[in-house]
Amino acid sequence: MMGKTVVSLLVAVPVAAAVVGCGDSSGLARRYPVSGTVTYNGKPLQRGTISFAPADGKGRAAGGTITDGRYSLTTHDPDDGALPGKYKVGILAKEADSSKVDLKIKKLRGGPATEAEKKAMAAVYPQKVAARAAATAKNLIPARYSSPETSGLAVEVKEQSNTGVDFELKD
Repeated sequence: MMGKTVVSLLVAVPVAAAVVGCGDSSGLARRYPVSGTVTYNGKPLQRGTISFAPADGKGRAAGGTITDGRYSLTTHDPDDGALPGKYKVGILAKEADSSKVDLKIKKLRGGPATEAEKKAMAAVYPQKVAARAAATAKNLIPARYSSPETSGLAVEVKEQSNTGVDFELKD
């Protein structure tokens, strides 16, 4: 009888430890909250995106949306943070104006498209409008910050709550 109890414990303890060690049903290890601010020339960056890419090229990236200078990271679930480790950081902030997109409509009867025809085409092809607007969007910060490889920004996420992970961007 004693032997069965010991065998049961030998099986149950590692299984319990494995379950506790996993972060959640995503299959990823535990993520830790990461949040902070992004400023450009001393002012909060009004909008943009931030990405954390593993510095060693292995592992899982995390990203977030910047609103009024504040962000929090997501790896799998909203605001779940990032895996511990060293990251290179990229920040992208662009201003896209879909109202200025020209779909270059070709008409069978010739002549330029009317404003009503342009609006109708934009309603039918919103993804085309969004793609063209993004392609011609104006950078709100220097382009070097847009890539983790060229930004010069780096951070280490620790096994704790990582609040106040702030970035001050300059020209």
